[in-house]
Amino acid sequence: LLGWSRREIEQFSPCWPNLLSHASADALTALLADIQQGKVDQRAIPCLRLDAKTSGGLTIPLELHSVFCGAEQSLLLARSPLSRESAEEILRQTQARFRSIVDSLSINLVLKDTQCRRIYANRAYLELREQPLSELIGKTDADLLPADLVAKYQADDERVLKTGEVIHKFEENVDPKGTRRWTETIKGPLRDADGNITGIQILFWDATDRKATEAALERERHLLHTLLDNIPDSIYFKDRQSRFVRISRGMARKFNLSGPEVAIGKTD
Repeated sequence: LLGWSRREIEQFSPCWPNLLSHASADALTALLADIQQGKVDQRAIPCLRLDAKTSGGLTIPLELHSVFCGAEQSLLLARSPLSRESAEEILRQTQARFRSIVDSLSINLVLKDTQCRRIYANRAYLELREQPLSELIGKTDADLLPADLVAKYQADDERVLKTGEVIHKFEENVDPKGTRRWTETIKGPLRDADGNITGIQILFWDATDRKATEAALERERHLLHTLLDNIPDSIYFKDRQSRFVRISRGMARKFNLSGPEVAIGKTD
């Protein structure tokens, strides 16, 4: 009802402040203290109205009607007075909050089921694809992308579904116009409240400029290495402690060193 998993609840210590409003947590703590002190008979406690917090941040009412206190643990029984219409409204509000959050992201979000079919995408992804959500629901990568990319994506999807692993990598993507770009991608399992894998969640954003910068830097590094390995002149670089961090091969030969690496870290 509240949307918390058992593992999440077990991690709350104490759990009342995380599951109840402040006033309800105080009221429940006071009731349990009165029971332990013998001021209230646990077999005849008054019905206590509690405001419980869902995992989506909403508040729903609960009616606590029975409490069984042991030496180390307590069992609390409560019922929800919500009608079916109220429960559906809570679900509607929770879904609206989720959509509001993911649509505010500037990065792309795609959710797939265990058959790798799209079941949801946020606004950023829809704008990237230039398509409404209705045209993407149920579509697989094979329906939208070139075959060479599909094979890579499917392999990652199967790996996530099988192992539950989170994959973080750079990979090629293609937009509706056929332009290939680099993206940074985080792909992981989509889980239900019980921890079962029910699909795949994918976050990705454009990294084309970053990859271009890295490629340019690598080219410059290669040119520098080529220069230092082939120029006959003595060229060197030092750090602030006057230690050599790089010397040319010509300088190494001048000082009868077996190679430039011998001088690294040394001073004059």
